[in-house]
Amino acid sequence: MPALLGPDIGLSTFVSLDPRYYYFHSETARLQWSHPTGAILTLCAIFIAE
Repeated sequence: MPALLGPDIGLSTFVSLDPRYYYFHSETARLQWSHPTGAILTLCAIFIAE
């Protein structure tokens, strides 16, 4: 099971940081978007804790 942990975290990080996977009302909103770092760190901590 630990061997699968790395790819899970990598895929989750990629999806979380890619603005293509988020809905924006306009292209301007997409360009101004920035990802809060704390959210991805929390997600990684949850994966590791499981």
